[in-house]
Amino acid sequence: MERTTSARGSALRLTNLVAGAPAIARAIRVAGVCGRYVTITWERRMARAVSLASIVDQLPAAMVVWDGRGRVRDANRAFYAMLGHPSDPPPELDYWSISAGAQKQWELNRLQARRGEPYDKELITASGERISVRVTGGLVGEEPDGDVLFAATMVRTGDGRLGSEEEHERTMRRRNELYLRLATSLLAARGDLAGAIREVTEAAAEAMGVKRTSVWLYDPSRTKIVCQDLFEVEQAQHSAGAEIFACDHPDYFEALAEDRAIVADDVQTHIATRELAPEYLRPLDIVSMLDAPVRFCGQLAGVLCFEHCGAARQWDHDDVQCAASMADFVGRALEAAERVRAEQELQRANEELERRIVERTEAVHARDEFLSIASHELRTPLTPLKLQMQLLAAAADRSAWLPNTKDMLRSSLRQVRRLEDLVSTLLDVTRASAGRLEMKPAHTDLAVIASEVVERFRAAGTTGGSTIALSIEPRSIEGTWDPLRVDQVLTNLLSNAIKYGEGRPIDVHVVGTPSTARIEVRDHGIGIAEPDLERIFERFVRASSARSYGGLGLGLYIAHQIVSAHGGTIVVASTPGQGSTFVVELPRRLRAPAPEVTVHA
Repeated sequence: MERTTSARGSALRLTNLVAGAPAIARAIRVAGVCGRYVTITWERRMARAVSLASIVDQLPAAMVVWDGRGRVRDANRAFYAMLGHPSDPPPELDYWSISAGAQKQWELNRLQARRGEPYDKELITASGERISVRVTGGLVGEEPDGDVLFAATMVRTGDGRLGSEEEHERTMRRRNELYLRLATSLLAARGDLAGAIREVTEAAAEAMGVKRTSVWLYDPSRTKIVCQDLFEVEQAQHSAGAEIFACDHPDYFEALAEDRAIVADDVQTHIATRELAPEYLRPLDIVSMLDAPVRFCGQLAGVLCFEHCGAARQWDHDDVQCAASMADFVGRALEAAERVRAEQELQRANEELERRIVERTEAVHARDEFLSIASHELRTPLTPLKLQMQLLAAAADRSAWLPNTKDMLRSSLRQVRRLEDLVSTLLDVTRASAGRLEMKPAHTDLAVIASEVVERFRAAGTTGGSTIALSIEPRSIEGTWDPLRVDQVLTNLLSNAIKYGEGRPIDVHVVGTPSTARIEVRDHGIGIAEPDLERIFERFVRASSARSYGGLGLGLYIAHQIVSAHGGTIVVASTPGQGSTFVVELPRRLRAPAPEVTVHA
């Protein structure tokens, strides 16, 4: 088995051994691990290996695997911490060299007997201190080369830390139940950071038997820590938002920066906590404090704080290990929240990309459709114009003018003007898209403009079968507008009404108020389908029901841009088969543009 210093990797291999070793399974149950995690079938073991590995590595009970020659193959964090290597385990460790006393053969015989009964022994720590431990273990397998593997769990004994051995085992068992509950937290898995932290503070208070637990995280500047959650047991309430500044408590922040637990049996005398006493600790009757570092992405992110009230408390090795395990769950909650946030950002980015792809596809489709329509619209006046000019040229060559020469010239002039209108329309679209639509505001009478436009369209309306009724109230409606642009808006609206009005009456109402002027153009034609209403003022858009009609699909877009440039609004209400009503409202005094389209179905 390859030696590794990775805590997670070690715990995972240790888990695989544990899952197959009844003796160690009994030992873990003594330490408080739920039986369902150690009696799983072979088929389900690998599926739960990663989750179990995390739990094994967080157990306060030390766990170790060694071979027949005494080489330590794997161990969890509690084992190394018990020997005085809390954060940097040695690359090589010999099990028998850390075993005190000449009992190697006796211990080998006991382990090989596979009875799984606990026995006591002494270990030598990194500092040379001898500690008493209770061992439960046995022979768990063989290597391909024939070498045997032993595994065991160890719990310190003989120092009266938590009273009787039974009380100690109950405490450890309850702590491990809390670890299991946090390891399977749905709140943490969903990325609910606030909820997961509340779970940790509640479990931490129960595990350590303290009245107050809290999680504090550095702000981005790392000049202060901010309370994410404070749980007070007696009041059964959570709070957050308190702040501790580095400039006010330099010793405490210097101790935090060492990225190690702050173990203060007496907060009044401990160098890291004494400056917190006057303002924070003493008023709350906090006499002992234990802070475990919270790590996130390989960096110190904050601290999990245990505050003991009443008589002074001496924090022991198991307490420090429990605090570290609880702090690890806060780190895991931070990682889960960051993962969920990154997934949500990725989803939003994908949605934005898909939206842009759809827009680009629609733009390409609109461009192709526009080019097709524009080529048709430009070719329509060019064909008769070309024919008429050819006839005139032939007549001129013969010096024989045709009887209808004047009519042909008038028709040619109309086609030229139509081409001019098309070119002007395209220029207006280009300028509007670039935000450079030319405006020349002047004192203008809207009633005069409306009368002139309606009069121009009466003949066209009559030809198509439509009558145009105009009402103006009051007779004069004066304001500051660009007269040519307002004329253009009304021209585009009336042109549409005649084109799609199916020869039915058209009503034009112009109304003035002290602050606004209102233009309403109503037809009784084909109407606009509801899906098209959302896009009717966009470039190159024509209602699906109007695709067989001529035009570039630019008139309403230009009208909207002109109205917006005047600081006004244009809206449409329509029912298919019953017609459409376009309403323009213009302020009497020109103000800053505020483009906005409101669509009513």
